[in-house]
Parts: sequence; structure tokens; C-alpha cells
Amino acid sequence: MPPIPIAFLKYAACAITALRVIDIIQVMLINLAFSGNQRHLMNNGFRFVTAGKVCLPSRRWLSNMLCGLIILCIHPALFADTLELDKLTQSPTPLTNYFTGLEDTTKKLTLDDIQSPEIGAQFSRIISLRNTANFGLTKAAYWLRLPLRNNTSEPIEAMLEIAYPNLSSIQFYTLKPHSPPTRIDTGNTLPFATRAYKNRHFVFPVSVPAHSGQLLYLRIESRGVIEIPAQLWTSNAFHAYERTDYARQAWYFGIVLALVAFNFLLFIILRDFSYLWYIIFATCTALTIAANKGLGLEFLWPNATGWNPYASMVGISITSAALIRFMRRLLNTKETIPKLDEWLRIITFIHMLVPIIILTDYQLGMRIALPTNIISIGLILFGGIVCSAHQQRSAIFFLASFGMPAIAFPAAILRALNFLPNNIFTTQGVQISSAVQMLMLAFALVDRFKLMNQERAKAQKETFEAQQRLVENLQSAEHLLEERVLRRTQALLKSNQALSLINQELNEAYKAAEMARSEAEQSQKQTIESSNQLRNAQIQLVQSEKMAALGQLIAGVAHEINTPMGAVKSSGQNIADTLTQSLTGMASLCQTLDAETLTLFLALIDYTQQPVTLLSSREERALTREIGLQLEQAGLRETRRKAGILVQLNAHNAVNNYLPLLRHPQHELIFDTASGIAIALQCTYNINTAVNRVFKIVFALKSFSHSDVRGEAVETDLSEGLETVLLIYQSQIKQNTELVREYEKIAPLHCWPDELNQIWTNLIHNALQAMSHKGTLTIRLRRINDEAVISIGDTGCGIPDTIRERIFDAFFTTKPIGEGSGLGLDIVKKIIDRHHGRIEVKSQVGVGTTFLVYLPYRSGSA
Repeated sequence: MPPIPIAFLKYAACAITALRVIDIIQVMLINLAFSGNQRHLMNNGFRFVTAGKVCLPSRRWLSNMLCGLIILCIHPALFADTLELDKLTQSPTPLTNYFTGLEDTTKKLTLDDIQSPEIGAQFSRIISLRNTANFGLTKAAYWLRLPLRNNTSEPIEAMLEIAYPNLSSIQFYTLKPHSPPTRIDTGNTLPFATRAYKNRHFVFPVSVPAHSGQLLYLRIESRGVIEIPAQLWTSNAFHAYERTDYARQAWYFGIVLALVAFNFLLFIILRDFSYLWYIIFATCTALTIAANKGLGLEFLWPNATGWNPYASMVGISITSAALIRFMRRLLNTKETIPKLDEWLRIITFIHMLVPIIILTDYQLGMRIALPTNIISIGLILFGGIVCSAHQQRSAIFFLASFGMPAIAFPAAILRALNFLPNNIFTTQGVQISSAVQMLMLAFALVDRFKLMNQERAKAQKETFEAQQRLVENLQSAEHLLEERVLRRTQALLKSNQALSLINQELNEAYKAAEMARSEAEQSQKQTIESSNQLRNAQIQLVQSEKMAALGQLIAGVAHEINTPMGAVKSSGQNIADTLTQSLTGMASLCQTLDAETLTLFLALIDYTQQPVTLLSSREERALTREIGLQLEQAGLRETRRKAGILVQLNAHNAVNNYLPLLRHPQHELIFDTASGIAIALQCTYNINTAVNRVFKIVFALKSFSHSDVRGEAVETDLSEGLETVLLIYQSQIKQNTELVREYEKIAPLHCWPDELNQIWTNLIHNALQAMSHKGTLTIRLRRINDEAVISIGDTGCGIPDTIRERIFDAFFTTKPIGEGSGLGLDIVKKIIDRHHGRIEVKSQVGVGTTFLVYLPYRSGSA
């Protein structure tokens, strides 16, 4: 087909526009007369579509025919039925003219419904001279259908991109021959993880086998504007475009971050709140653009599905409020234009109300936000012009920064509402203009800083001039002072004699001072001697502390024994107090109760011995009230007291079983006796527990202090020796130390157990000291090949590399003098050598240390 002249295209566009305006007016008049039909304007009035009916009257055949002929001449590919993937290039292929669409006002149609012949025939082609389908602000859902075809002998991979991240819900269906349909659900009301491809836009991978066709369906719904800038990429071209796209976004947000950081430093230095409001405005602008561009859901709130749909519009309102507050502070409108400042405060309040309306009714909020933003732009521009007329330099910068955003923001909103076409200005103008605006406002703040410096320099100059005048005044006063000095000289001569007398007194005072200095030197010597005595006393005190440290282990064990013994004493006293009363009550009950009631009484005693769940005072009161209500419903009196007795006896879970006892004339004696017996049994349990605890501690001390006089190696369970040492150190471990045991079941080792206990004692003691008894102590026991491996690790300070090779040397220690002999690890190594084993150390400064002891499974001899 030969190329079409440009002039013809211009005249064709004008003809289309004129004819379509006539069509729109006709359809509006018809729809006013016949409001029962559902209608919707698709793509700026190029076609009216309802559920299967075209709302264009037949008398408009001339305009329809001319439109069709002109569009066919301009772009015949608009009427292609199937998109052939082998014709894809490195440039994206717009899909708007390949889609057929269906409006679903009921939002109830499913994939099976639209595949039926009746509804499938209602799909109509979407015609647009722009490459975006924009359905405006609507509550309906839309179905789009896209047929694909691969005529090549190789499968083709492509990426379908919808470059509008503010769609609430997208259902993407892929229909392949002889295969069930696949479905992907995503949208800005779902978590980012639902995206088929991780991108700020909605991207769907498409794979079409060789010599095969494929049918795609899209169901799109949105709380706001439904705009579908869909295009198909080859995989390589999309990935290259994606990198460039994210790089542009990174440049923008990098500039914003730099501006915010720079002005934050200025705010800290100058304490001028204009910089703080600029920081708030710039931050809100960046967050709003991040939300509008889909970056907020990707990086900031990937799971905040309830917030994300509203983030963009809420951000615009808050950003506008912050900008107005920044303007009022920068231009000092409260004093310069007080009346306009009142209007600015009112519009700021409205901006803060808009987010609440948006969260309640999104579409109503958008309709309110549009005029509010337009009014705000007018007030801001008017205020900037007035302040410029008052010779405010900052106002000039402010007006320069606000010029482009004043056009870009309304243009973006009008584009979203389908009043303006899609182009680089309406789609990218907000982000570009916001960057320019923030730069210009930053220049305004820098100029403000420059003016402040100039004013400061002017003040310094005035101060210097005042100082010069002061010097001149001082010089004139100097002459007067000279005359006064002459007059005073005579008076001073007379005073000289008096000074001579005073000089004699000073000499005498000097002698007295010399004597005092001598006495001070003697006092200093005495102080030095006292200091030496104090140092010796400190050394003795340190020595005493060292001796006291030797008893810490025994003191801890004594404390461990003292606690259960206290429990034994307390429980024994409780048994003595309750046993006599309980036996007396039991004897009386055996005489007065019949066999059935006595059996129920014994069952109550058994029930009270079940495991008890400890209750707080509030829980106990609440439970008592609940049981009291049950007793009132059963017809009992004094229910609160009886309910409290049941809760104390742990019998509140079986109230109905013991109603006969509660109704018995001797119910008080019954429950008092049961309570006493229950207390005695519980105390007996406490005594047994405490005695077992003491037995374990005494057994551990006995095992630890045992010495094998025969000097022969025996078969030993290594875990028993470790547990013995841990039990001895239990009082030090349980305070602030977390103990981790990892024991494997391994065979006994032929060894000297007393010597191995000495190893475990030294290593555990060193680990606790390295952590200052605060950290994690990890002990592992396992078998690797023919060796038993015991590791003891801590989370202490670690061992530096410079001294790691010397830690096993005799008398080498890193502890202060008197706290360590330097023989502990030397002894450990010698014992391990006797067992034909080896020891390794792994340490990292600031992380911790782990000692690994390897003991072979073979008979060891000295």
C-alpha cells in the first residue's frame, strides 16, 4: 500500500472528530429518552457498546461509513483478527487494536459464560487512535479477548505488559487446544507475590508452541479508572526495557533522596522549619509517585493489600497539604497576605478530609479531589504572584517551580478520567515535573540561606561600625582619664607610705607561707605513705576476693540444696497443721455419711489430685463468678462461697457431679475435710519432689569428688560425666546463661572418668567466664568414625589469633594477675594426651569460642 500524505491524515482526523461529536450528541439525546439500556463510552467516543447492542441509530450510517473508510486507510491492521507472533520486533506491539471487549455491569460473568456463543458474540472491537484502552471512572468489569498465532517452527516466548499498576483486579486466562485453561489472579488489591512476573507493572509471560494458536482472556476491574495500556514484547526486548525503566526510577528517587538528605542537614544546622516542611513535602511526593508507579507495592508494602489501592490518591491529598504548609512557611503568607492565608488553611483542612472520603467511597473521593486540587493550584499560584509583587525573592523561585506541576498534575488526573489522551506529558509529566519542582524549591531554600548569610554579613558590618564608633569614644575618654590620673598621682604618693607598711606585713605573711609550704610537703609525704598503705590494703582485698571466689561453687550448690529443704520444711508444717483437723473431720464424716455420699466424697478427693492449672487472681474471680451462676441455676444458696471452695479444690470442671455434696446438710464439713486432705497430699508430693532434687545434687557432688584409687580405665558413659559437671555449675548457668545440650546416643568409652571430669570442669568454667555468665553455652556429644567428639562452645569475647597458639602453654593466661594460674588448659591437654586424643579450638573475636575434644575408641594406657 503506498504511503498516505500527511495532509490527508490531518484532514481525516478532523473529519473523524467532527463526525464523532455529532454522534456523541445524538447518542446522549437518545439515552436521555431511553435510559433503560446500559451504556458506556469506549475510547473517547469511537464506539458505544452495551451488553450486545450498539447504541448508534441507523440514520448515522454516513458518519459510520466515513469513519470506517478513513480508519481503514490510516491503519488497516486495526481490523486484523489474530496477532501473529512471528511479526514481533524489538519494539513493543500495542494490543488495544487487537482486543475485543465486553462490558460486564453485573460483575457476575465467568469464563464459561463468555465462552458461550450467545455472550461470546457480544464482544466488540476496541478502536482507538491511541494505544491505550481507557474506560474512565466506572464500577463495571471488562472482559478482553486476544487471539495469538505462531506460524513458525519454533515456540515463541513473549511478555504481555499492562503498564498501569492501579488496576484493582486482573484475571488472566490462557486457553490452549486440548488443555484446560490456566488462570492467574493479581491486581493492586492482592499481595505483590501474586504477580506472575515480578515487575511494577502487570506482566504475564506468554508461550505459544510452534504452528499453534492461543486465546487469552483478561477480566479487569478497578475501584478507580480502568486504563489498559497493553503491549506485547519479545522476552529479550522486554528485559532490556525493564532494566532501563528501573534505572530511570532509581535516578528519580535517588535525586529525591539526595535533596531530602541535603535539606535535612540544613534543617539540623539552621533549625528553620521551612526545611522540615520541604522534607515532608518531598517525601510525600516520592511516596505518592512510588504508589502510583507500582513501586510502593513492590518494595514498601508488598502485603498491605488494604492500603495499596488508596495510597496514590491519599498521597496526592497529603502532598498537596504539605506543599501548602511549606508555601505558607516559605512565603510568610500569614503576614504578607493574611486573607489568602485563611483560604489556604481551609483548603489544607479539606485536603486532610479527602483521604477519609477516599477510604469510604473511592470514586466519590476522586471526584472531590479533582476540584480541590484545581482550587489549590489556583490559590497557590495567586499567592505566589502576590508575594512576588511584594518583592519576595523566594516567591519567584516558588512560582518557577510550580509552573510545570500546575499543568502536569491536572493533566494526569484528566487523563485518568479519560478527558485527555495518553502521551509522555500526561503519563510521565507528574514524575518529571515533581523532580523539577523539588529542585527549584531546593534552590529557593538555598537562596533563602544565601539571603540569611547576607543579612548576617550586613549585621556584622553594622556591628563593626558600632565598634569603630566605640573606639573613637574610648579615645576621647582616654584624654579625660589622663587628667584624672595626674590628679590621682598625688593621692597615690600619699598612699605609698601606707603601702610600705603593707609590704612589711606581706613579708611577714610570706614567711608564714613558707612555713605552711614546708608543712604541706610533710603532709604530701604522709599522703604518699598513706597511698602506699591503701595500695597494700587493696592488694590484700583482691587476695581476699580471690579466696572468696573459691567458695562460690560450693555456695551455689548449698543454695541449690537449701531451696528444696525449705520446701520440705514448709510442706511438713502444712501437713502437721491440716492432718489432725482432716482426720477428725474424716472420722465424723464416716459416721454421718451414707455409703453413696461417702463414695462421692472419696471421688472428690481423688479428683482434686489431678494436675492443676495455675490461675491469676482475676482468672480465679472470674471462674468463681461463672461457677456461682451455675450453682444458682441448680437452686443452691450461698453460691459465691461454695463456688470459691470448688475452684480451690480444682473441682470446678465437674460441678454437676458434686451437687449432692453441696446440698448435703454437712457440706461445709465435707469440703473443709476434702480441702485438708488435698493439701496434705499435695504437700507430700512437694516433699518427694524436693528430696529427689537434693538426692540428685548430693549424688552429683559425690560423683564429682570421687577418685578412682585403682587408677584403672573403665567403660564410661561420657554424657553422665558432662551432666555431673553441669549439675555442679547449675547455680551459675541458670541465671543469665542459656544452656544447649545436643547428645547423641554413643557407646561407652574406655577412659579415666575422673580425669575427663576435670577437662569438662575447666572448659565449662572458662566458657562461663568468657561470657561473663551471660550468653549461650552449647555442649555437643557425638561419634565421628572411631572417635567420640565432645564440643563445648560459648558466645563470649573470643580468642585473638595472636595468642591462640599459646593458650595451652603452662603459666600462660590472659586473666588479671591473681585470677588465673595459666595451668587449666595445660592440664586439659595433658589429660587428653594420656587418652591418646587431641583438642582443637575454633574462635572468632566478638562471636565466641568452641573447644573440640576427640577421644579414640581404643584401650588407653598411661
